[in-house]
This record gives sequence, C-alpha cells and structure tokens, in this order.
Amino acid sequence: MMRYGGTTRLRPREVLARARDYFQGEVGLDLSDESRLHIRFVGGGGWVTVTVRGTGQGTALTMEVSEFDREAQDFLASLPPPASRLRRFWGSWRRRER
Repeated sequence: MMRYGGTTRLRPREVLARARDYFQGEVGLDLSDESRLHIRFVGGGGWVTVTVRGTGQGTALTMEVSEFDREAQDFLASLPPPASRLRRFWGSWRRRER
C-alpha cells in the first residue's frame, strides 16, 4: 500500500467527482464506497481510496492505493494546483476595489 497526498484549488465535492470520473470511468474500477469525504474503488486486484478535507483555500486530499500507483500519480497531476498566495492577494484586492 502506498499513500499519496496533494492540494488543489477545487472544492472537496469536485475532487471526488473527478476521482469518480477518472477511476471508475477511465481506469475501469468499481465504486465500492462513497461518502461526503471519501470515495473508494476496487478492481484488478487492487483498490484506491480518496479522502478529502476542505482547507478554506481549496482541498487537501490523501490517496491510499494498492496496485494503482501510476494511475494515482496521474490523477494527482491532473488536478489544478492551489492558488498562489500572490494570486489570492490580488483577487481579494480586486474584489474590495469594486
């Protein structure tokens, strides 16, 4: 078993929806369990569990994986990165100026 982690500017529900599309749709795993904060897929002799936590700036996610390491890394790489601190500053400044 391997554990991977990452952060993204997406909301937790968006991360779980993308995980469903990717692991169930593209990789072909079966959905085993799903809740507000995690989703689990099984098949092909392994499994993938994605757990999310909102951070106020986006989402922190943890993936526990058995036999699908490359797919997990590809999924993490496909997620948009968190907004940079400078971008968050300018975005909040522009909203105040309006």
